[in-house]
Amino acid sequence: MLKRAGHVYLVGAGPGPADLLTMRARRLLRRAEVLAYDDLVHPSLLELAPFDCELIAIGYRAGEQARRPPPLHPDVLDRARAGKRVVRLKSGDPLIFGRGGEEAEALQEAAISFSFVPGITAALAAAASCHLPLTWRGRSSELRISTQGAHFPSQPSACTYALYMPRHAVSAFAAQLIGEGWATDTPAAFVIAAAHRQQQCIRSSLADLAAEVAAHPSDLPGIVLVGESLRNTLSFPAKPRSLQGCRILLARAHADASQLQGLLTQKGADAWSAPWIQARPRIDPHFDWNERFRDPGFILIPSASAFRAFRIGMEASSFDIRRLYNQELITIGGARAELAQLCLRPLAHIAQRRRLLEEWPHHLLTTRKGLILSAGEEGWELQEKLAPEVHGCEVLACAEFEIQYPRLPVPRPDFVVAPHRKALRCLMADPTYRDILRQVPLIAFGASVAALAEEWGCTSIIQVAVNGIEELLPLLTSLWAIRQQGDQTYGKAHGREGSSHSLHGAW
Repeated sequence: MLKRAGHVYLVGAGPGPADLLTMRARRLLRRAEVLAYDDLVHPSLLELAPFDCELIAIGYRAGEQARRPPPLHPDVLDRARAGKRVVRLKSGDPLIFGRGGEEAEALQEAAISFSFVPGITAALAAAASCHLPLTWRGRSSELRISTQGAHFPSQPSACTYALYMPRHAVSAFAAQLIGEGWATDTPAAFVIAAAHRQQQCIRSSLADLAAEVAAHPSDLPGIVLVGESLRNTLSFPAKPRSLQGCRILLARAHADASQLQGLLTQKGADAWSAPWIQARPRIDPHFDWNERFRDPGFILIPSASAFRAFRIGMEASSFDIRRLYNQELITIGGARAELAQLCLRPLAHIAQRRRLLEEWPHHLLTTRKGLILSAGEEGWELQEKLAPEVHGCEVLACAEFEIQYPRLPVPRPDFVVAPHRKALRCLMADPTYRDILRQVPLIAFGASVAALAEEWGCTSIIQVAVNGIEELLPLLTSLWAIRQQGDQTYGKAHGREGSSHSLHGAW
């Protein structure tokens, strides 16, 4: 049998948000066997990878020059030679300050096929998100993209300049342009964290920009835009939301999408979940579908992951899915939305697992047998909860969890939220996460979670009610307002992790 040839896709992740990915990039991520990602790639993009994908963090940070890989990381080369489909995910566009050309050349020398997939680069993201035109008829017909150290004389009247990775070179860059004849009142902008939740835009003149950037409290990376095309002031985005720019890490213990994460995102937070968990379908090949569904009593579906894996097993066994329409289905959490895609409506829906017995249908509190679909250990945990009231429940293992711990992004989160003990245990099981997150303020749902956090050595613990979503939002809003006021009062925290010089790679 011939060995399958590997292929490497050099994919641009864009500025960060998942909705700014190209459709092709999203499709490739969902089919990746190996995902090798830079440090500047947002953690939320990793959620698009399939359950059996191998994650490889291949970025480097300040102080790690000895670990800096060659143009093509050895792990990427090894996986491609082994016949894997590798997605090399790079922030921004791989061919604009992303070393994409160097990596492609190394792949070519190794006789490995490759493809480029473009992404939105920082200059375009900054311009669009801050309403700053890069060209304007009669004012600017040329766009120049440059980095520190690059020097190309330009005509001020016809050019818009975009300077990448400029934090410590804004003053020299401005002086250079003024020396070439650019007017001191030429419109200029410094866009921080373009298109991210932390985005901020400093608008100024060429002469004053360096001083305003130096005085700004943020240490996040940014990009400089200069040119007459910025002269017109277009309407600016709406007033920031209450949690705008706040970085929140949610501890997780299952593969389903977090409703809390979506809620925090709506309030303007940059929220993501860890560790990376995907459900790998696995159903006993000897499972007798016809016999089991002759009279199952009820089917409890505790998660969207469990139902997706269950559906894969049904299709693989050619089991007629219409048999489910006559079953008494009970869903928990996100499982209801998963059923809705097949026009299935549950007999009962339970919003949260902790309310399982309170909201359980009374007519099913009998000795009738039932079936609990399970992803990971959740089925047996629910079986134990139901045991005092419902007897004869069988657990069908539909999926097992694949858990990986991606490298923590820089800067660190502002807060960690632990909704229950299982999620906190899962997050802190990795020594690197545990060591770093001990210093980050942790919001614990309930006394037992707070006690566990204290055992792990967390130094800042804030306890909220067991069902603390209603309490969490005003608390976070208040804490974040205090944090922002501190930054404005005391200025930059020089040298803290997350400063611009600690971030490398393409934008």
